[in-house]
Parts: sequence; structure tokens; C-alpha cells
Amino acid sequence: WAKSAKLDSAVDGKCRAVVVATIDIYNTIRQELLPTPTKSHYTYNMRDLSKVFQGVSMCGTAPKDPTELVRLWAHESLRIFHDRLVDDQDRLWFFKYLKEMVTKHLGLKFDDVFRDSEAPRGSAIDVTEPRRVMFGDFMVPGVEITKYDEIKSQEKLVTTIE
Repeated sequence: WAKSAKLDSAVDGKCRAVVVATIDIYNTIRQELLPTPTKSHYTYNMRDLSKVFQGVSMCGTAPKDPTELVRLWAHESLRIFHDRLVDDQDRLWFFKYLKEMVTKHLGLKFDDVFRDSEAPRGSAIDVTEPRRVMFGDFMVPGVEITKYDEIKSQEKLVTTIE
């Protein structure tokens, strides 16, 4: 995907780190969040890994910089792993672990990647910010070839859906 997308060298340089971070999340979540009677669906397999990569490779426009790639990757990781979690304690654990992966493997500051454009630089972000990052392929109605891109405007999203 990275070769066919003709990524910028800075973005291409992060692709391996995205793979390593995803595998790290997969291995850790399988060890830390085990199935219980109330969480019997906490089972993870190789399909979950492939779904993250499939989602990343669906992007309509190649990410312009590493931040865009990380936002896309985090969105897909949240959809595959985080959305399955049933309580706030597990969700907070995942959020903290995702934050650790962005710093450890991708060498970026999590707060800078997910900060709202209006928030002051250097401020810590709320746990809900990464969950607000959305991607979709339905923002331009009526086109034959859709593009899976970040949805940056809530107002435009509401208008499109209505």
C-alpha cells in the first residue's frame, strides 16, 4: 500500500512503526484484557490485525504528513479494538496504551497529534479527542468512486447525513 500510494518520505518512514505499534497493541490486549463471563467477546485474532491495516489502506488520499497517518491509524485501532470494550476502566486502559504506542513507536507527541486546532499548543487533550476523529467514504454524495478521508467538520457531516 505504501508504495502504490506514493507517500511522502516522512510518512513512508512511519509505516513500519505503524505495523510494529499495531502488533504491540494486539499482543498486549490479548494478554491484558482477557475474556470473562461479562466480557466473553474480548477475544482477538489475526483478523483484527488485518482489519486495522485494511482500514488504513482504504484512505482516499495519501496522508500528507505523519500526523495524518497516525490519526488514520489510531481511528482504525479504536474502531477495531476500543469499540469492543464495555467499561470505562478498559477504555481508559486502551487510551493510555494507544498514547504510549504513539510516543514509543511513532515518535510523536500524542497530544499534538490529536489536539483540536483551536486548543492551545502544549495543553493536554481529553480522553474523548481521539474518539472524535472520524473517517468515512460518504461525504461526497453521488460519486461513483468514493474516498475514505477524515471528516473534519461536524456541521458538514450532519448536513451530509440529513
